[in-house]
Amino acid sequence: MAALLKMSPDAHLTFKGPFNDVVTSILTITLQNITKEKVCFKVQTTAPRRYCVRPNIGMIDAGQTLEVSIMLQPFQYDHIERKNHKFMVRSMTLSEEKAALPLDEIWKNADPDVVVDKKLLCQFKVPAPLLKISPDAHLTFKGPFSDVVTSILTLQNITKDKVCFKVQTTAQSRYCVRPNSGMIDTGQTMRVSIMLHPFQYDPNERINHKFMVRSMTLSEEKAALPLDEIWKNADPDVVVDKKLLCQFEVPADEPAPEPNNDTSLDPSFPPPSYNDVYNTYNGYESIFYPSLATVAGPTDSSRYSSYAMPPLPSYDDAVNS
Repeated sequence: MAALLKMSPDAHLTFKGPFNDVVTSILTITLQNITKEKVCFKVQTTAPRRYCVRPNIGMIDAGQTLEVSIMLQPFQYDHIERKNHKFMVRSMTLSEEKAALPLDEIWKNADPDVVVDKKLLCQFKVPAPLLKISPDAHLTFKGPFSDVVTSILTLQNITKDKVCFKVQTTAQSRYCVRPNSGMIDTGQTMRVSIMLHPFQYDPNERINHKFMVRSMTLSEEKAALPLDEIWKNADPDVVVDKKLLCQFEVPADEPAPEPNNDTSLDPSFPPPSYNDVYNTYNGYESIFYPSLATVAGPTDSSRYSSYAMPPLPSYDDAVNS
């Protein structure tokens, strides 16, 4: 059956890691109606709990184009699981009479013989590290926290090129980082001091404290440019991100803090985004952006039988909330 929609990409959806934080990958599919009639579509996936799709259903006029955002939720990457992640874009033309009906009703009563299906495979790319980072998972700050507490991060360039880096955090107003950006020659090591400002310790707040070290290799030509300019024009496809969680150790003789009822620190609330870190103690501003919640969808066993490899995964409608 002839295609009704021109899709880009048309074969693979590529998601770039790491995949252990909220909104790690957002991919856009472009759908263009190449017919002379209205076309309705809906997006299905074999892994409905892993993705949020907006819009996941819709109608496109003749010759018009629509962008669909596919958001991968945080998960523990497993190279075996990647084989189970597939998408299918279903489409069919509509008469003027049918186009006036609700989309759910249109698809409920759809004639399978007029539906055109396009399958897309998911690819996951995990970037190779450019820096050996120590510690590589957690930054530990030891109290008491009534004075500045410093944790040391060691960065070693393990490539054959110059590597530039910058440090970002989710709690921009709480930290000073020196240096917060820089360049490291091949095989060389740099120590980064992360200073936690004095504050009233609350164990419920630690969920908001995360760091990310961003790095990329540089040509000799680019290495001569100012760091701010390099990062401003950085290609996201060549940047490698490494996330670190903060943990706080309280001395045994320090009294327990009063409970904090601030809902902004509730683990059920979306975590903040990463922001650039300053290397002075002035002018901080913490900016928080809402992010996507993990989604769930009903299981809708499909009738598809075109896959050669058993077991055959079922496609479920992709949700948009």
